[in-house]
Amino acid sequence: ARQTLGASGSPGGTVVAGLVAALADSHFGDAYPELRAKSRAIAAILDDEERAFVKTLERGVAYLDEQVDKMLKDTDGDTSSNVAPLSGEAAFFLYDTLGFPVDLTTLMAAEKGVAVDREGFERCMAEQVERSRKDRADRAAAALGGRTIALGAAETAELASWAIPTTVSTATASDLASSSNTKLEAMFFVDDQGTLHNERDALVAKGTVVGVILDETPFYAEAGGQVADVGTITLRDVGDGRSATVGDVTLEVRDVQSYAGYVVHVAVVADAPAPVTRVRVGATAETAVDADHRSRVAPNHSMTHSLNHALRAVLGDGVDQKGSLCDADRLRFDFSHPKALTADELGAVEARVNAVIAADAPVDALVVPLDEARGITSLRAVFGEAYPDPVRVVATGARV
Repeated sequence: ARQTLGASGSPGGTVVAGLVAALADSHFGDAYPELRAKSRAIAAILDDEERAFVKTLERGVAYLDEQVDKMLKDTDGDTSSNVAPLSGEAAFFLYDTLGFPVDLTTLMAAEKGVAVDREGFERCMAEQVERSRKDRADRAAAALGGRTIALGAAETAELASWAIPTTVSTATASDLASSSNTKLEAMFFVDDQGTLHNERDALVAKGTVVGVILDETPFYAEAGGQVADVGTITLRDVGDGRSATVGDVTLEVRDVQSYAGYVVHVAVVADAPAPVTRVRVGATAETAVDADHRSRVAPNHSMTHSLNHALRAVLGDGVDQKGSLCDADRLRFDFSHPKALTADELGAVEARVNAVIAADAPVDALVVPLDEARGITSLRAVFGEAYPDPVRVVATGARV
């Protein structure tokens, strides 16, 4: 409307926000009562969004004009089929940097008599996806000497076909206790070509990266924004690569992930009784969670909930959690809100969170049936999160 018709919209200068009042007064207001109840807030959000989009649109139009002008410079404005299309790289820049859908770029370029290299755009898109995937894999592998282990549907289906039970997790109930009765149920390795192998009998040496599945584990797998536990797993009375039993193998656990109920401890062989040691499924394992690491991670997880509560108290019920990260050094909390917080709002949020910290309030936890948990009036669940039944309910400063 702005580009073609020159629409200026409401007195504030935006188009869409000015339609909210009319929609609220129409039959749409009957069907969607929140249109009337929250019309001002909706209009404010739309106004901010449109203003931001207009700035992006103006940048994109200027960039597109510049690219087309360069293409037509030597053609005296000829837009015949001899004119090369807008490059896939340029279309991808508009998409990746300025948020222009390729269909919008194609439409705007067509208005100028220029086509778009869609194949080139798709190639750039595929390359970006691969770069992103590789970047994630590289970060994960960095802590594991260049290798990491992740199970897919084929691997978990194979474990199930072998009647290997899913892992019993005692991460929240074990109080970091070691277990000498844990059994090694499965092992996964990645070869030099990056292929994942499930082995029941394998030779290992110091530095070998292995994915270990136990029948029971006190290790917390990464979930809910909280990073995984670290620690050690000791495999008792393993062999020397031939037949003799020579001692224990110590695995340093670097990451813990859960796949379809199977908890995989990604670890590096830190100590072994022989240069090459044979390890077999069924071996007895003793686990030891790094209590210091978890004791630094857990408070950061607790404080994401305190921060969530403080944000909603200061900004209103429109705040929704969109993600989080809790590790041993910091926490990150992602949330929805139409605009940046003011200095006063930030100060009010900080004061509420600091008050919780200063109170040194006890944290209580109880495992209850999911239906009962949903009936707790003050319970704050994360929208879209799948919760187990029963579920662990945590309260700060009060009993569950």
